[in-house]
Amino acid sequence: MMKSLKVVYGILALGGVSVGLLLGAFWQVRSFPRVAVFDLKQVETDFVTEAAHAHLSKEEMLSVSQYFGQQLEPTLNAYAAKQHLIILAKTSVMAGGQDITRQIEQQMADQMRQHALQLRQQADQERQKAEQTLKDFVHRAVVFSQQNRPQAN
Repeated sequence: MMKSLKVVYGILALGGVSVGLLLGAFWQVRSFPRVAVFDLKQVETDFVTEAAHAHLSKEEMLSVSQYFGQQLEPTLNAYAAKQHLIILAKTSVMAGGQDITRQIEQQMADQMRQHALQLRQQADQERQKAEQTLKDFVHRAVVFSQQNRPQAN
C-alpha cells in the first residue's frame, strides 16, 4: 500500500513538472518577437496619390509631407512594441512574415486626419484673432476721427 502511494505521488510530481515545463516552453515561444514586413514603397506611392487628389497648395503639401515623414518611424516603432514584432522591409524578405502595411497605412491616415484637423483649428483661431484685431483697429479709427473732427461754428 505504501509503495503504491509513493508511485502515485511520483506520477503526480512528474506530471506537475511536465506541465510546468510545457507552460514554460509555451511562454518562451510567445515572448520571442514575430517577424512582420512593411512595404514602404507602396505606402509612399499611396501617400503621393492621395495628396495629389487633395489639390493642396505647395505650402500645404510641404507641411503634410514633413508631418508624414516625421510620424512614420515613431508609428512603426510603437506598432512593433505593442504587437511584439520585428518589422522588416518587404522588399528584403523572400518569404514569410506578417504584412502589416495596411495597418500602418490606416494608423498614418488617422494621424494625418487628426493633424489636418489641428491645423484647421489653428488657422480658424488665427483668422478669428486677425478679424478681431481688424475690428478693434476700425473701432479705434472711428473713435479717433470722431474725437478729432473739426467743430463747425
